[in-house]
Amino acid sequence: MKQIVAALLATLLLGLAAQSQATAPQQTNPASPANTPASAPPQTPSTPKPADSPLPSDPKEILELAAKTNGLGGDNLKPWHLKASFETFDEKGKSQTKGSIEVSWAGPQRYKRIYTSPNYSQVEYGTEHGVYYKGDLTPPPYPEAIIVDQLLHPLPSQEEIDEFSPEKREQNFGKMKLECVMLSQNLGHVSIPLGLFPTYCLPPEKPMLRFGTFSGGIQVVFNKLVLFQEKYLAKEIAISDRGLPLANITVDDLHILPSVKDTDFQPAVGALKRSTNPVDVPSGLMDGTAIRKVSPVYPPAAKLGHIGGRVVMDALIGRDGRIHRLKIASSPDPNLSIAAIQAAQQWSYKPYTQAGEPVEVKTQIIINFQRS
Repeated sequence: MKQIVAALLATLLLGLAAQSQATAPQQTNPASPANTPASAPPQTPSTPKPADSPLPSDPKEILELAAKTNGLGGDNLKPWHLKASFETFDEKGKSQTKGSIEVSWAGPQRYKRIYTSPNYSQVEYGTEHGVYYKGDLTPPPYPEAIIVDQLLHPLPSQEEIDEFSPEKREQNFGKMKLECVMLSQNLGHVSIPLGLFPTYCLPPEKPMLRFGTFSGGIQVVFNKLVLFQEKYLAKEIAISDRGLPLANITVDDLHILPSVKDTDFQPAVGALKRSTNPVDVPSGLMDGTAIRKVSPVYPPAAKLGHIGGRVVMDALIGRDGRIHRLKIASSPDPNLSIAAIQAAQQWSYKPYTQAGEPVEVKTQIIINFQRS
């Protein structure tokens, strides 16, 4: 975590310098009269305002409050439209491609997303009958899928909050203090490094997400936050992967839709239905599709104690073939658990397909620590 703090401190402090202006008196709507449709109704601040509340003391309650006040999810929003531009970078940190994502939303089952870049083009439709798509046959590539998640749903779901054990720690970013909550697991009597599991950091005075890390090495900095329909949204997001830039996102337009029609979200002729449920795949079968593995570092304490054995992890692998979630199923030692997670988070697989379509996978990853 110390390396993460050092790498992101300058970016975060720069964003916070502008933050006092971005969130000060104009907290009801980031869209100015120049870019808001003339027919759009004015926003009425809700009462009470969770977005103005200081953080509670309980870490689970912090995440639940933050999930309600960040991003653009939920059932109580007026229909909205967002357009964002992005730039992605290759594994060496060099600029790779530029594109845009456009979203029209009228509910969790009434939305339309348009992905546009030189190498990828797709329209996705959310309906009460499922998710449909037209254009490129594969889901949004890495890291476009991460971009959408961090824009619209940067916090964990209630299911994830309930499944894990939120743990709160205070983290200093220079002179600034943030309350960081990690979706931790009970690994036994061992100090778990902050950031080993998905971690979310907010200032104590407001439930405003400023920094997050997940998948062991992906870090996200949220800058130029504004309030839109009583929800915080970052107009600039910087995503890095183990210290190298991965993607930069800028929100170019955000406004309430004055009116919507069912035809706005109707799938185009020829659109295909997307599988949204993860499939269970045996560990041996998935192991054969691995395209990158990182060997774990044997913990010195376990070596000295001649401790070895198998660490079994329940894993969720995304459509992009990357590890999205890990949970220890069994382990002979807490230090071996940490070492196994730190290694497995860097693994990647050939996307698993059904009927030619990449799908999410539930499987197990097994790492053996051989005692010398």
